[in-house]
Amino acid sequence: MSLHNSNRLMTLVAGVSAVFASSAAVHAAPTYFTGTTNTAKSSTTLGTGATQAQGVHDAFLADVSTHGTVQTFTFESYAAAKTNVTTTGVASPDFNLTFSGSGKGRVDSVNATPSKGAQTVGFNTTAGGSKSLYIVQGNGQPEALNFTFTKPVSAFGFYVTGLGNTKVGAAYPSTLTASFTDGSGAQSIVLHGSKQGGAEFFGFTDYGQSISSLTFTEAALTKTIDQFSIDDIITVEPFPVVIPPAAVPEPGQIATLMLGAFGLFVAGFRKSRRQSLSN
Repeated sequence: MSLHNSNRLMTLVAGVSAVFASSAAVHAAPTYFTGTTNTAKSSTTLGTGATQAQGVHDAFLADVSTHGTVQTFTFESYAAAKTNVTTTGVASPDFNLTFSGSGKGRVDSVNATPSKGAQTVGFNTTAGGSKSLYIVQGNGQPEALNFTFTKPVSAFGFYVTGLGNTKVGAAYPSTLTASFTDGSGAQSIVLHGSKQGGAEFFGFTDYGQSISSLTFTEAALTKTIDQFSIDDIITVEPFPVVIPPAAVPEPGQIATLMLGAFGLFVAGFRKSRRQSLSN
C-alpha cells in the first residue's frame, strides 16, 4: 500500500471514530408531561382531554411502555386509614420515599379528608381505590419528598392533587420543584398548583439515562400550611441493552479473505519491484 493510500485510510478511520464519539456524547433533554384538571375531586373526574390530568397520564403510559418495565405503586395495600409515614417513610419494591423539612405524611382514605373537601387537599386517583398519601406542609420550613430508586429509572410520573390552594405571600399558588441529576447534569422543573386545587399529572422521560434519586421541594410557608396528596406513582426501569454476539466467519469466507489478502500483497510487491527496477 502506498504512503498516500495509507494516509487516506487513517484519515477515514479517524473521521468515523470522531463521528461515533460525537454521537455518544449527545444527550437529548428530558421530556416532561404535565396535565391539569382544576375541577377534579375524585378518580372519576380527572379529565381525559389532551391537556387534562388523566389524558396526559394515559399519553405518558403509552410512551414509556415501549422503553422499559413499568411499575405503578398505589397506597391501597395500606390496611388502615390515617397511617402515619412521616418517620418510617414509604417503601416499595421499586423506591423508598422519605420526608425532610416540615413535611408530614399519612396514608388517608378519601372519606377521611378534612372538611375543606377533596378538591383542595387531595384525593385517591386509583380507579376503584380509596387511599392516597396525604401531605401537610408549613411551619416556616421548606418541605421535601425524597425518592430513592431501588434500580435506576429512565422515566417517572405521579398524580398530585390539591396542590397550590394555599396563598404564598400576596398571591396563589404554592408550587413543587422537581430536581434530579442525569448524564448531562442537574435538571429541575416547577409544578404549578392551582387556587382551586384539583389534579395534576406530572411525569418525565429521560431515555438512555440512569436516574437514582428524585426530590420534590415546596418552598417555606409562613403562617399557613399547604395540604395535598400524591398517588399512582409510576417508575420505569429501562429494558436491558442486548448486544448481539459477533458473527463468526464460515471456513469458506476465511479462505476467500486470505486469498484476497495474498493477492493484494503480491500485486503490491510486483508494483514496488517494477518501480525499483525503473529507478
